[in-house]
Amino acid sequence: MVSADEAKELIRKWGRRHDEHLGLAGFMDILAEDGLVLKFGDNEWHGFAGFEAHQKLKAKFFDEAHVYDENAWEIEVADNETRARSKMMWECRTREGDAPRSQHLCADLDHRWVLVRCPRRGQPVIQFHECLSLEYRPGQGPEGEHQGDVHLDH
Repeated sequence: MVSADEAKELIRKWGRRHDEHLGLAGFMDILAEDGLVLKFGDNEWHGFAGFEAHQKLKAKFFDEAHVYDENAWEIEVADNETRARSKMMWECRTREGDAPRSQHLCADLDHRWVLVRCPRRGQPVIQFHECLSLEYRPGQGPEGEHQGDVHLDH
């Protein structure tokens, strides 16, 4: 079982490590060794190779900040897995192609998580992560032809 406090800390680590743009090696201790799934819209990435592919999509973002709404946690603790929902504000800068300036993006995200205890190491890990929604704040979304979900458009 992963406690509610452990779940919150694990999810916060996920955000901090994305802020630091760590690669797979920087996430290995918080990812499930078997059955890892990341889901954004209709796109799914599986296992460590999938995680690396997802990270490559995110490489175009810089100066990222993942700020969790500490009043919006929903956590269900069970024997074999803990299910959580988190809400957060995500902001970054991005620069498309040879654009002369970067853009500031800011969005509110709703995520769903399944957290388990690693059978080999005994520590809590992320087994499933899904972005349920990404809503840009007024005037803080991608400009021009890149108005879709910039996590997925590539």
